[in-house]
Amino acid sequence: MADMTLNINFPREISEDEHREFLEELGTRLQGRMQENFSDRAEGEWKPRRVPNIAGIITDLEKGPRIKDPRFSEDVTGVDTGRLMGSFSPRGIIDMNDLTVSVGTNVEYAESFHFGIPSRLELSAIVQRNMRIWQHRNRDKMNKHNLWWIMSRKAKTVIINPKPRPLLTEQQARRIAQEIMDEMYGRP
Repeated sequence: MADMTLNINFPREISEDEHREFLEELGTRLQGRMQENFSDRAEGEWKPRRVPNIAGIITDLEKGPRIKDPRFSEDVTGVDTGRLMGSFSPRGIIDMNDLTVSVGTNVEYAESFHFGIPSRLELSAIVQRNMRIWQHRNRDKMNKHNLWWIMSRKAKTVIINPKPRPLLTEQQARRIAQEIMDEMYGRP
């Protein structure tokens, strides 16, 4: 995920302990806001995802002839497993010359989720074989979502163009930082 820089003007000179306390609180609240964005769709900013979730279907089929039911859900948050939502952790780096706090994740698709970056997925022989097995028990979903193309011998790759779903906006981060400032140092 890309870095976000907030320049914070403290109302007075503060100690190293106060800086540390501020950054720890900021990291915790940013993490919480990122997780809340999944339940309130980033305060209404997220657009509905495409149904079905083709990237998720291909990922499932790489593992076996099963596709998880949430892959067909119209849930706008895009939460199928909760892995990304639960992966954020604040990592404060305290240095009096460069005070920073970062909230990050090691989930490989976080950046694509955040920015809506296209990705290319391979429709391997394993994916196609598992789709053939799965479709025998799920013809209704195959027809409803027109998934027959996944089994096509001509299909080798698929390009996924996800809609951006910002995990955290600069406006949200600024609002949180200001709330903490007001609580710790009072309103100006």
